[in-house]
Amino acid sequence: MKLTIEKCAEIVGCKEHSYLGDEIFAVLFDKKRREGMFLAFLEVEPDVSTDWFVDIFGANIASLKSLKQHYTPNAAAKLLGELVNPKVEVLKDGYTAYDPTAGTGTLLIAKWQQDRIKHLPWDYNPSNYFYRAEDISKKNIPFLLFNFLIRGMNAIVIQVDTLTRIAEQVYFVVNEKNDSLSFSYLNVMPRTALTEKTFYIKGWEGTAIIHIESPNYFEDEEV
Repeated sequence: MKLTIEKCAEIVGCKEHSYLGDEIFAVLFDKKRREGMFLAFLEVEPDVSTDWFVDIFGANIASLKSLKQHYTPNAAAKLLGELVNPKVEVLKDGYTAYDPTAGTGTLLIAKWQQDRIKHLPWDYNPSNYFYRAEDISKKNIPFLLFNFLIRGMNAIVIQVDTLTRIAEQVYFVVNEKNDSLSFSYLNVMPRTALTEKTFYIKGWEGTAIIHIESPNYFEDEEV
């Protein structure tokens, strides 16, 4: 693993490690800057088969005392990715895999890796797979979105209390080009009745983010 928290901060242009997530989050909403950041990360670490951030996050940023946050090691995530639904591409609710306490996305990245290596490189279509991640922590969300976007995944990411279903944002990550070498686009689902019904949202907190990069997916929504 070539990436360190110091190198991550250098790439993002963050002077203090504690603000790394905030800085990444800001860049994610500027497509041109975001993809430039992704290319810079890939120059340092081109292997996307595992979660780069799990060790960095656990050692430097996780709220071990206040939130009891512990992050799944990549080795354990790889094993689970091999064991969970090895022959099933889509679950009955439309998702390939679902993690209600996703952290930085380690388990779903492991599952994505197992899903894509089932195919020859020229036969893998990102559109065949759709993942769902939920997490309550504001510290996790920037890294979770980063991880899915840079890998060209299709996913729903919900910042939500899984028990009360009070949410802050629902993000839609989509590989518009259906190209294994493309980055995904970032969208924020509008706070409509349809969004609440679809994702079992019981209420909202915080300020709504208005951000749509894939307007064709929202023809039936008020955006």
